[in-house]
Amino acid sequence: MTLDLIYRLNPVAASFPYDSQEDREELERLRPELTMDPCFRMLRMDLAPDRKPWEEANERRKAGERSIPTPQPVDGAKHDMGMASLLCAFRSLMVRHPDLCSAVGLDLYHLFTATGMSDRQAVYWRNKLFSLLDQSNLCFPREEKH
Repeated sequence: MTLDLIYRLNPVAASFPYDSQEDREELERLRPELTMDPCFRMLRMDLAPDRKPWEEANERRKAGERSIPTPQPVDGAKHDMGMASLLCAFRSLMVRHPDLCSAVGLDLYHLFTATGMSDRQAVYWRNKLFSLLDQSNLCFPREEKH
């Protein structure tokens, strides 16, 4: 079940090997039963041959050190993809709930497109919108069209 959860959160992370041989063997035994996308089912990632950076970071973590990552330069393509994903979520929510669209749609669209939001803000809003869509689908399931 844990591996299924890891896979749902990040399919690539689920493909990294476990430290213990016993866990790796159990994974291979259970792999056919896992609910994995066929694209990722046979994916196997190797650990970096140099584990020194990982071990140093692990020691710092154990010592209680915390660091704030330095800001990275904005990658235009990455920002465009984040905004495209945000606008896709926004459109889906507005189409699904026209009453919400008429109440706040224009204001939200202006917020998303005209304010020059950061990547972090775009991810935050995208996650909020997808969460609303998920909750909406749970509370008001669509009828199947025949």
